[in-house]
Amino acid sequence: MTEPLQRRVRQRQRSLAILLLLVGLSCMTSGVLAQRPFASNDPFYRNESPRRSFYDGYAVSGEVTYQSNGQAISSASSNLGLLVQLDYGLGSQFDLSAVVNFAGGTEGQRLDLTWVALKHLWHVDGADMALRLAFEPRPPSNGGLGFRQTDLAFLYSKTLSAQVGTQMAAGVRYVRTGYRGSGAVDAGTPLAGIAYTEATGIEARVKIGYDLIFDPARSHVSVALDFQAGTYDLLERVIVTESASDNADLGEFRGHVLWVRTGLHWHRPTYQIVPTVSVPLMTGKTGVGPDLGKGPRFINLGLRLTLR
Repeated sequence: MTEPLQRRVRQRQRSLAILLLLVGLSCMTSGVLAQRPFASNDPFYRNESPRRSFYDGYAVSGEVTYQSNGQAISSASSNLGLLVQLDYGLGSQFDLSAVVNFAGGTEGQRLDLTWVALKHLWHVDGADMALRLAFEPRPPSNGGLGFRQTDLAFLYSKTLSAQVGTQMAAGVRYVRTGYRGSGAVDAGTPLAGIAYTEATGIEARVKIGYDLIFDPARSHVSVALDFQAGTYDLLERVIVTESASDNADLGEFRGHVLWVRTGLHWHRPTYQIVPTVSVPLMTGKTGVGPDLGKGPRFINLGLRLTLR
């Protein structure tokens, strides 16, 4: 590697480190934070790349995830998630994607299209970059115009040598969704029924990592730090009967989680297999929300298969 290239790589790495530090500082200055129930089967950021991974115009992927801690999550009513994604190439620089969540939504919702995404890809000075806009086509859980979630992200990757590559992702998400609360309210209270929470807020996400490439097909082992943070307004509801509900007090819910993620990306001309493991290194919360913690009890597992 030439000296100018090494200098540029060091400058870019310092810039990414500063960006991650600023995100962390901005979260800490707003108080001790906590996550809303981040979905264990979110299709974005973890395995997302600015490099097109299919050759014949389209690809079909299936991904199974498991979150072992049992907390309520916004995109499934159980710990197990199952996503199916269809990617279609619109020319040389645009990809259109559709994602269906086969684990269903919150209780009572039918199986439906979960995400629609448009990605613009380009290549500059040996680096692959992409700008991706995604939205959840269903209306907000509390009615009104717009989408339940809208996510805008910038993706970056570059091969530093024959054996090492780097990756970065940064994005923001607007959230207007709901999730199941802690369960039934005590029958002795005036509002007996099922607790339900509607969350409206903003999430930010930054991921920085490296790829250890071990074959000409670019199969690699990835190691990354993935930082998620969000702030939300919560409206607690109690469903008393099938046709009526009572509102509780409006509260705030703020949070963050820092994940370490690793995966084996096995690439072949007609398929990709990607098993992943994610463990939270740092968590914190204010407001009423799911229990957070560190260690094996909170581990997330995923397996993605792509036919291309």
